Amino acid sequence: MKIRLRYVTYAALALLPSLAAAQEVYDLTEHNPLPSLSFSRLLCTAANVVVSLGLVVVVVMIGIAGIMILTSRGNEQKRTGGKKALETAIVGFLILLLAKSIILVILGFLGVPLTSMTC
Repeated sequence: MKIRLRYVTYAALALLPSLAAAQEVYDLTEHNPLPSLSFSRLLCTAANVVVSLGLVVVVVMIGIAGIMILTSRGNEQKRTGGKKALETAIVGFLILLLAKSIILVILGFLGVPLTSMTC
């Protein structure tokens, strides 16, 4: 049984290239879901979306940390938890500030020309 299954697998793998060649090539230039085809533009758009959503999360986290500190009522564990949440929100904010420059550094390592970048 194992030998038969092995031969069926080999036959399927042998026929796989011919099945792939029979497929029609999808033309992205005709039906492009993105405004541009460049990888750098896609990364810049993704960075803009992540930074926008991240700023909303940072504001919410700072508010939650402030409420945790204000409602601790002398309980040192709750106050420490609020401080830790505030520190985490500030570190997240700093990472968001550096997000676009991190993208530019990655694109620089990949060899993408940075003169056409408009992030």
